[in-house]
Amino acid sequence: MWKKYPEKDLQPNHVNEHGQVTDERMLHDARKKIGIGNVLYSSEENSLGALTTVIIRHLGGDSFHLGIFGATMGISNLFSWSGTLLLKKYNSDRKAMTAALTIAAALAFFIAISILLPSHFSAYKPFSLWSYLILGVLFTALGGTLKNIENSWIGDLVPESKRGWFSSYKWIVYVVAGLMFNFLFSRMGDLWPSSKTYAGFYIIFVISFFIVIPIFQTIVDRTPKNANFIASGATHHDRLNYRSLPFWCYVTYMAIWAGGRSLLFAFSAAYMFDQFHFSLTKLTLVNIGQPIASIIALLFFGKITDKKGNRIPLIIISLILVASMLLWVSTAWLGWMPIVVYAILSSLGWANGNMLQTNLALEIFPDKGRSGYMAVTSLATGIIGITSVVGAGALMRHIQGWSISVLGATLNHYHLIFAIGTIISFISIIPLFIMGKRTVKEI
Repeated sequence: MWKKYPEKDLQPNHVNEHGQVTDERMLHDARKKIGIGNVLYSSEENSLGALTTVIIRHLGGDSFHLGIFGATMGISNLFSWSGTLLLKKYNSDRKAMTAALTIAAALAFFIAISILLPSHFSAYKPFSLWSYLILGVLFTALGGTLKNIENSWIGDLVPESKRGWFSSYKWIVYVVAGLMFNFLFSRMGDLWPSSKTYAGFYIIFVISFFIVIPIFQTIVDRTPKNANFIASGATHHDRLNYRSLPFWCYVTYMAIWAGGRSLLFAFSAAYMFDQFHFSLTKLTLVNIGQPIASIIALLFFGKITDKKGNRIPLIIISLILVASMLLWVSTAWLGWMPIVVYAILSSLGWANGNMLQTNLALEIFPDKGRSGYMAVTSLATGIIGITSVVGAGALMRHIQGWSISVLGATLNHYHLIFAIGTIISFISIIPLFIMGKRTVKEI
């Protein structure tokens, strides 16, 4: 069904009391198209992976610059609030998404230009690295905007009893496409390591954004139920409920979790390049088991969470991921093979963890102000993520060359950062136990 503005065909019996669509045909259609959309504006961009490390080094960057770029995970969360502003401005999930995609396309185009310019204008070369970092940070920030709008759209569109089923398909498509693009981009980066190749990736993104915009015109639009970040007037009826315990439990979990996990994400590629001399292609092949494990787990968790909720499965997944992070430290003794095991285990978190985190938010946050609650969560997550990764990047630069011998193995600065990230990630799970089955109440 590729008809534009299908919400015009909605009948009263097609929606519930929350304004969410109950018509199975429309929901099936929407989840397929949102899945395709994720491929075009998310899978491709996230598939750059280790290539960002290569591009930064190609432009003359070091560990400090890698740390700054690693903080873009935090930047993405930090700018999630802009999605809420777009939703309030347009009062439409679809229009807000279209605006964000257009801005993202423009940024991707300028990033491509910034990579190409040094090879044609030598005077620009001293500025190329920081141009890429700044534009790359802004580009990633738009990812947070898009994520907030998408989550709001799903929350406004899909009944709670269908969200696991709906989201699991989206993530399955995302995982499969992500691996394909990851392998393709990595292979291209190995075969043609040049500014033209790296810029070409971003041109692909530009084209993809303009393909997905008309696709989203054929998904049922919903009107977001907005609430203010700060109270307006004496009644405070339009304000987010900042006194809610489960709200702050969720915020604390997400923020500390991001702080710990981002330490691994930011430096894992550089570690494999430096420690084991991996090529981009080999780096991709190490992760080849991820899609199979992800798809199986997504099918399982998507069904079970619709019946049992998201908190307990999220706790289980988080504990598994924390344990798997120790495998990176174990490479000092066992070589790179534990990374293969980690790649399979981490697939539970790469897709399932994200799905469970999002669906838990949709489960505990009220309809009114949903995107606002997500934005505040992302703001806290962004601050912690930026602080931890930039700080770790500075520390890595300061202690580069440091090592210590433990039980016959040599631990270096990478192993130290991975161990710190593991401890922080473990601590983050505690608020999920405190939260219990509570939900955030409207005020």
